Amino acid sequence: MRVYARDEVCGFRFTRAAWGELSNFQPLSTPIPAGPWTFSTTEHLYQAAKFAARPDLQERIAMAATAKEAKTIGGTGGAGIDPDWDRMRIDAMRWVLRRKREIDRDEIDRVLAATGERPIVEVSTRDTFWGARPAGDRYEGRNALGRLWMELRRQLRENDPQSRADAWIDRIRVGRLAGRSFPVSKFQALPDGEAGSGVAAMPARPQEFGVCPGRANPPMEEVSACPTTAPRPNAPP
Repeated sequence: MRVYARDEVCGFRFTRAAWGELSNFQPLSTPIPAGPWTFSTTEHLYQAAKFAARPDLQERIAMAATAKEAKTIGGTGGAGIDPDWDRMRIDAMRWVLRRKREIDRDEIDRVLAATGERPIVEVSTRDTFWGARPAGDRYEGRNALGRLWMELRRQLRENDPQSRADAWIDRIRVGRLAGRSFPVSKFQALPDGEAGSGVAAMPARPQEFGVCPGRANPPMEEVSACPTTAPRPNAPP
């Protein structure tokens, strides 16, 4: 669990508000090609990645009209979801975010540069794994998505090869999205040391998954806020 000072972070929730470019629901100006399909949002691509052995579901998700519809299909796949998904999902999101950045490099680089050294937080009233919930003058949650954006920001500044999508594809199974099959190597946990100003870490549960080489990591299951205008009601929950 992480605690963030609300007025010291770059928080994103609504696609048309400040920092909305970092939302997985943000429509892409250029869809992401993956396998035989293209994906109009990173939510589409992430949901499709759950179903390495179900290209029929991957196609349904690719064809979904909205990110919300793609998420609904991905949440009702049942037995079709990869049995290792809970362990792969962090690395899958790493791959997805890097695909987004590579398809819209100038925009994502501009947004990440504008965040400076401030923490990036996905604001959510319901999902405290990928995001963090408003609590008075703070946000509280694991903020996995925000922390992965901070990790990518750091890697880009350091010219780290792991800032590229192809550095992660061998770590996950995504079926036809990759155009070939891969063995899965050791899954990596969320990055640490991305807190920045105004962030306090709460005690974490014992480490359960692999760690990034040479870096201390909280467990994977631990994995939007520069003041913004009022959120708009037509964005994802």
